[in-house]
Amino acid sequence: MSHLVRWDGDRALTTCALCSQACRVDRRGDRLAVHCYGGCAEAGVLEALDVDHVLAELAAPAANGSSSAEARHNGRPTEKLRRLDLAHMVREDPPPVPWVVEGLVVRGALTVLNGREGEGKSLLAMALAAGVVTGQDEGGLACEQGRVVIVDAENGENEIHRRVRTLELPDGSVELFEAQGFDLRSDLGELAAVLERSRPDLLILDSYRTLWGGEENDSREVAAVLDPLRNLVRRYDAGALLLHHSGKINGAYRGSTAIGASAELGFGLTRLADDPDPTRCYLETWKCRPAARPPRRWMRLAVEGGRVFIDAAEPPDSEAADDARPKAPAREALAPVVLAALPGPGDSPATRADLARACGRGAKDRSVGRVLDELASTGQAERTENGWRRRGVAGAEPPIGGCHPATLPANPHSKAENRGGRPPATPGALPPPGGHRATPAEEAEFDRVRAKFEVLEGGAL
Repeated sequence: MSHLVRWDGDRALTTCALCSQACRVDRRGDRLAVHCYGGCAEAGVLEALDVDHVLAELAAPAANGSSSAEARHNGRPTEKLRRLDLAHMVREDPPPVPWVVEGLVVRGALTVLNGREGEGKSLLAMALAAGVVTGQDEGGLACEQGRVVIVDAENGENEIHRRVRTLELPDGSVELFEAQGFDLRSDLGELAAVLERSRPDLLILDSYRTLWGGEENDSREVAAVLDPLRNLVRRYDAGALLLHHSGKINGAYRGSTAIGASAELGFGLTRLADDPDPTRCYLETWKCRPAARPPRRWMRLAVEGGRVFIDAAEPPDSEAADDARPKAPAREALAPVVLAALPGPGDSPATRADLARACGRGAKDRSVGRVLDELASTGQAERTENGWRRRGVAGAEPPIGGCHPATLPANPHSKAENRGGRPPATPGALPPPGGHRATPAEEAEFDRVRAKFEVLEGGAL
């Protein structure tokens, strides 16, 4: 069977015989539970695994003759030196990086996410918690499905309640703790007990400064609290996301460089001061020990109608280049549908979720969000505090491109007829805006919109 890397008497890491990806093995009494990071079904992995051998190896006493339970004392192993299998390391490729959140959080490692106050780091962390529980992407970041523990010493119960409600954080696979008087220097054992009981895949700690009372500019004090925390999450194979505040320099964390030395991954969440879009921000990597540094990643964090939307975004300086590139056909065909669903300039705005549903999409459909951004960039739509609506003069007709499909003529008159100023004969169709004679530019626009809806009718969406 594959080599078994043992953490303690209950858990080990091996290689899945089906896909050759990393595979976690947990001993639960007289049976095994396995989790393949390649996504293989547990039954198939167990069938290919020598279960009796693994159980015997995990149940074997530690090298000093004590049981695995006795080998742990106050959350610290009594074995201080463990010999590694060098021959195996030379023969075999290392297992793939076990990402919990792709490019951000790794299983068994400590990630520091820093940002200025109000930048949205707590909101992003809660959204990632929802992504891990559901296994869905958040802000363009792929999330591995699993369990989550959140320890919050920053926001207070009322604000935590509001965010859980806003994010629709699912119950069942999330445990939420408010930390009052908790100090990582003296209460790490209590956190270890939570990890022992819950075995989370993602641990969120918000925030570093409020979870201990030490001096963050003192390297010895910092190392004394963060090194044991890093070792704790490594022992329980949890991906830890520790939120921290940034200093005066954008992207740089506040405090001693020992913070960066203790963390295995580090990211800054930042917004550009002159960005015309106040919801846009980016993640910048300042440390990534397990893998190559990911590039700067842009996203939008927005709250509309009591719901949080987190999407991947384009950087501000690439907007002109984006306009020059052809858009995806499905998204281009969706634009007039979204524009038709938008309330008029004098009407109450509609949330993105309501607009998506009006277009027959899911409430958090990303294509609708991108189309809205494109309409805003071309001056056809505007974002308000309460949602979206068309830009223009109240009571004005929408542009030709905003006509609902039902109002377009099935067999429109020819260009020659339009040049004569004759309105379309199809009942219910809209005449040219204002009833004036169609210009060649208007005729071309009409033909372009009609072609879009022919794509729609053909099922391109």
